[in-house]
Amino acid sequence: MGKVILVGATKGGVGKSISSYNLAYSLVSLGIELWGLNVRTDAEAKKNFVQQTVK
Repeated sequence: MGKVILVGATKGGVGKSISSYNLAYSLVSLGIELWGLNVRTDAEAKKNFVQQTVK
């Protein structure tokens, strides 16, 4: 059975991305199979997504 690890905070700029990256790197280094998903709900992320998918 798989496990889910969530890294989240309501405030931006608190180190969620780098913490997630470091955790993922460490788990893969231990030989653990890993899937990652980055979900952003802020307006800037949505704008970037639309720009990338329209091109």
